[in-house]
Amino acid sequence: MDLLLAAAESGEAYDLAVLDMQMPDMDGLQLARAISAEPAISSTRLVLLTSIGININETARMAGVEVVLNKPVRQSQLHDAFATMLGTTAEAEARPSRRGVRPAPHATPAAEGQAYRGHVLLVEYYPVNQMVATRMLERSGYQVDAVNNGREAVEALSNIPYGAVLMDVQMPEMDGYEATAEIRRREGSGPHTPIIAMTADAMQGDRERALAAGMDDYIAKPVKYEDLEAVLERWIPHLEQEPLEQRSDGAAGADEEAPALDLSVLESRCGPQRDGEPDKLARIVGLFIDDVPLRLEELRYAVERGEAQKVEETAHMLKGGSGYMGAVQMAKICAGIQGLGASGELSHAPELLD
Repeated sequence: MDLLLAAAESGEAYDLAVLDMQMPDMDGLQLARAISAEPAISSTRLVLLTSIGININETARMAGVEVVLNKPVRQSQLHDAFATMLGTTAEAEARPSRRGVRPAPHATPAAEGQAYRGHVLLVEYYPVNQMVATRMLERSGYQVDAVNNGREAVEALSNIPYGAVLMDVQMPEMDGYEATAEIRRREGSGPHTPIIAMTADAMQGDRERALAAGMDDYIAKPVKYEDLEAVLERWIPHLEQEPLEQRSDGAAGADEEAPALDLSVLESRCGPQRDGEPDKLARIVGLFIDDVPLRLEELRYAVERGEAQKVEETAHMLKGGSGYMGAVQMAKICAGIQGLGASGELSHAPELLD
């Protein structure tokens, strides 16, 4: 408080403050309330770091916190939170209150130059997938809010009437099937929000399981731009839509002759870059490069400890992310490791990891 007040008095006020939740004397929520109540510094945008979990989101919002990040926080998550908050100050002030939905890692207005086509909730755990999918939705003119798991999705939908939800099915805290069941329970006989399942396991029966869980449609990961356009067009009414070429759902398969990296895949998802626009393609690539070594380290550690479920979950995320990036051979290898994790037989996992 002393530093914030002194900076404001000197004319060099802080734009943003990162608060730990658990501190002696005054915890993060108490500090947030104090900052919000002091006119000289109440405009400071607040990030709260917590190891307690996401259930404090609503309390944090009431205290003036804009973003809650769970510890341990990855560099990429912190970077994206700052970039979103500090890069969209004017836009955020112009928009109505978000009533508790966290804009981090991504909460974007519709892409500049595009007609507004609806408000979409993206539920995706892996940051790389989340960023790429957000970029695809922006290209089409959607306003996007993104959350990391099913529990956060249920909370977001209790506050905002989204046009549709893109729901990953394999997530920590609460998976997509559980979240959909809770959303449908809360809806009752009221308005029905379209929920579209996203899964990297494009296997027979996935579509049926999604529909049985109360979802309305299905799209396979890595998601193609054209497929995403088509599925949202089915569920969100649009005006003056150009006809879309229908393509079959399904993850792009990698054969033995596939290149290690197919740049056209990523470029097709990010779209052309406008003059003066930040290099979003470079940002996505940077996030992927920063994140993958950490995930590989987690994966190797899980293999060494014989933690089959952790192997399956981590390989699943890497498979999806590398598929989005056009790293087709890596996606294929990760699929193999995921299968080993699912079977509980990890003897060949070190070879695939190498």
